[in-house]
Amino acid sequence: MQQNLNPYDPSTFKEYFIKTDSYAKIKQYYICKFGEDHMTIRCNMTPRQFLAQGQFSVIPFYYLKFLTDQNPTEIYDLGCGWNIFKKYIPNIIGIGEEPLDSGRYYGDIPGKVDDYYVSQHQDYFESVFSINALHFHPLSQIKKIVLDFISMIAPGGHGFLALNLMRMLERDVEKFKNYTTPELENFVRTELGFVNAEYLVFDLDFDDQHAGGLDNTIDGNIRLVCRKIT
Repeated sequence: MQQNLNPYDPSTFKEYFIKTDSYAKIKQYYICKFGEDHMTIRCNMTPRQFLAQGQFSVIPFYYLKFLTDQNPTEIYDLGCGWNIFKKYIPNIIGIGEEPLDSGRYYGDIPGKVDDYYVSQHQDYFESVFSINALHFHPLSQIKKIVLDFISMIAPGGHGFLALNLMRMLERDVEKFKNYTTPELENFVRTELGFVNAEYLVFDLDFDDQHAGGLDNTIDGNIRLVCRKIT
């Protein structure tokens, strides 16, 4: 069973991040949050867009550092939503599935990451991430979700994937309705322990004391950074 590896630590990361250019830019506009407080999402906005009305979670920058440290030419954001990270990491290319004329499209390239998209982007991305955009499938398919994501990374490339457990549970109610939180965690750890990739980060956090427990709508509670094995 896969154990946590290099999990996010707020105090350690804060010490590093407050010295970066990204933080200097962010704090001009937002109240930066290093903890894992839960936000209730309202209105017809993406969760990250609503949060950014007055606050901005810097947690994803911990995981993105594993990508930016490799100095990739481009970093693709699959399901970019508001495409907010491009503002602080300019070589990000956002893939957005919102209709172009909807007023909610902020991507650089339109695209919906479905099975066809995956099949057309095998071994494609040198560097890629997706935050709470690829989890709209039953929890029983979590291994497929992760394998599909990894399959799009070029050999030797890197990827960061964040998923929210609750979105997958909602699509698999009957199968998991009697599972306790420890049993759900054991299932996820076991399923993802057999993925053929080198994990740089394996970070599961279903603790009710953090960011909504099973339902972390902003940053996800299953966070993986991996390197594609050649």
